[in-house]
Amino acid sequence: PRDGIVALPVTVTTRVFGTIRGPLRVPVRTEDDHPRIAWAQRLTFPGLRDGEHLTRRTNLPRRADLLARDGTPLAEGEGRTSPLASASAISGALGPIPKDRALELRAQGVPDDAQVGTSGLERVFDERLRGTPGGVLRAGGRDLGAGIAMPAPAVRTSIAPSVQTAAVDALAGRLGGIAVVRPRTGEILGLS
Repeated sequence: PRDGIVALPVTVTTRVFGTIRGPLRVPVRTEDDHPRIAWAQRLTFPGLRDGEHLTRRTNLPRRADLLARDGTPLAEGEGRTSPLASASAISGALGPIPKDRALELRAQGVPDDAQVGTSGLERVFDERLRGTPGGVLRAGGRDLGAGIAMPAPAVRTSIAPSVQTAAVDALAGRLGGIAVVRPRTGEILGLS
């Protein structure tokens, strides 16, 4: 210790805010001829000062498009629309974060008010469709780190539009289900 302080260089790599570097100034006192750390809450993260807490503001990029095997959109844009009338039967829906996924999604940087995949392929490929969150990490009124939200590339599925349409038409609104699978590869070509 120098003047009762040990300065430690610390590097924290975050998924959303990038790499944050800074000294962690650890106060040391001597008790019974042994050095001891004088613990304080600010020692939990570099850049924190006494009485400060970390806060964050995160945002998601535009959600990636969900495509059929031939590139036909199954769900695209903010409205998650498709030129394929039967796409909604398999693409699924977006909605508020379900309670059972809230902690997991928060840890991934997903804002609490985000719309996430709740059913169908929107749910299956939710993490890939969301892209990488961005935002700002703050301590008090100071920015400690920031990251830019990065959109994901479109996700191409094995769904064949003609097979999907035939499966939906075959049910004609009746209760039931149809799965069309290519036996050799296990690819799902249609699902209703």
